[in-house]
Amino acid sequence: MTTQSTSPLLSERERTKRDPRSDTGFYDTPRFVTHADDGFLSQLTDTYSSVLSADDRIFDAMGSWVSHLPDDISYGHVIGHGLNAAELEENEALDEWFCQNLNQNQVLPLEDNSVDAVTCALSVQYLQYPGRVFDEFARVLDDDDGVLVVSFTNRMFPTKAVRAWRAGSMDERHDLVDRYCKAGGFASTRQISCRPEADPFRATVARNWTKSNGNDISVVNQNNILYLEQCDNLIFTFIRHSESVWIIITNITAFCIYLPDRNFLTLL
Repeated sequence: MTTQSTSPLLSERERTKRDPRSDTGFYDTPRFVTHADDGFLSQLTDTYSSVLSADDRIFDAMGSWVSHLPDDISYGHVIGHGLNAAELEENEALDEWFCQNLNQNQVLPLEDNSVDAVTCALSVQYLQYPGRVFDEFARVLDDDDGVLVVSFTNRMFPTKAVRAWRAGSMDERHDLVDRYCKAGGFASTRQISCRPEADPFRATVARNWTKSNGNDISVVNQNNILYLEQCDNLIFTFIRHSESVWIIITNITAFCIYLPDRNFLTLL
């Protein structure tokens, strides 16, 4: 699945950082700490457990010395990415890893359709060109129902977070993440907001099913309301717009249209 962002998601002002120096230098010294409390991390692992499957090929983007994947599941292959080699070397969940500054180079050194899941925990606030990065997430994800999980809390390195993130409330930050997903061609199928301990837990689970399932979807028509049964049994509701077009209005942040004469669903 590949899309191209036609316009920047963040303006020049919104992507500015208090510290304009290279991120590579900032992260040169390893930090063997977790960036959220135990309640957040436990919820993150539970979320991964609910959407990832055994033998999945996983790309852990913008990661560190721990990936928070469930210990009791054997995954097919886990690729790590970050900015500090010493941290990634210590991550026992990784089969391989690489360092790359995504604010300088957004093109991932991975093949098309090469992973089943992309995870991005506690780091999305640092992206200055999120549209391009999420395009790359979509490119490397398998077209057969690949899943993206982006999680965050209220903690950050304030000198390195982009202005749009620093200035936003938690809800506005969640909206930003969903905008990033939509720009990459993803449909946000689940939003999680809870507070297991002191740190708030936020996550968006998004899937690239709009391409892979575009010509193979299961739809039930009941009194001019369509129920799309797809994506791990989630149900999306559509309302009739005309004889030939239905528009989704609930349960999903990305707007879609359904063309019943072609049995085709596409992301707007």
